[in-house]
Amino acid sequence: IGNKFRDEVRPRHGLMRAREFIMKDMYSFDLTEQAALSTYEQVRESYRTIFRRLSLKTLEVQAASGNIGGNLSHEFDVPSKQNDDDSLLHCPKCSFAANVEATSSKKGEECPSCHDQVLESTQGLEVGHVFYLGTKYSVPFGARANLGSQGLSDLVMGCYGLGLSRILATIVETSNNEKGLVWPWSVAPYRVLIMPVNIADLEAAEKIYDSISSLPGLRGEVVLEDRVKTGFGFRMNDASLLGYPLIVVVGKSFKEPGQMVEIHHPLFGLECKLRSD
Repeated sequence: IGNKFRDEVRPRHGLMRAREFIMKDMYSFDLTEQAALSTYEQVRESYRTIFRRLSLKTLEVQAASGNIGGNLSHEFDVPSKQNDDDSLLHCPKCSFAANVEATSSKKGEECPSCHDQVLESTQGLEVGHVFYLGTKYSVPFGARANLGSQGLSDLVMGCYGLGLSRILATIVETSNNEKGLVWPWSVAPYRVLIMPVNIADLEAAEKIYDSISSLPGLRGEVVLEDRVKTGFGFRMNDASLLGYPLIVVVGKSFKEPGQMVEIHHPLFGLECKLRSD
């Protein structure tokens, strides 16, 4: 993982194409083509798992290898109408998807995989890329493994990248509503905000904060909004801008039988009341 720099004359699209960005790079070295392709598939599956945990819906598309080379590569793109990063074609029925630079197919043509639907186009934000390099670099650099009685064997390579800062920027681009950002649960700086309506509700809010903070998985993940001299509406707007995944509002319902609190889930636009216990 390291910082990289892009010589942008004029950085575009806010956080998406800044001059400085953070990448996770990885390289694999195997003894055979079969082993190298197996590693390639394992990394692809790991990337799928990562993006699922980040709540990012990605298209895994056939991609052009470009200057890096090799004869096989896939990129992970998050569909978005807010950016013009990559132009993609995908089938609404099967898993076929491709960067327009890597396919001869066109929008509106029959899917070359399932032959049952026509291809649709979308824009995508690239968040990861995997390359099967074969021996493109190992042969010219003499990178070989000594197999003893079997002699020397050219290493078969792969390279893999995740744009860490770009992933966060993509979450900002795609996980929001009309009020502001909504962090996915897995990457939220804090997962739960306890919000007393006014100063009279602060003591009850503190008890709920202590109770929730002690739950497994939520230690250090809960914030108490104690600026009770500031208007409730102002504080709720702040909470929406900061993107808490879950907001627990403690107000007059807590004083009623059953001690109810309001639960707000901004990402899905859900509001409900639950017993505080």
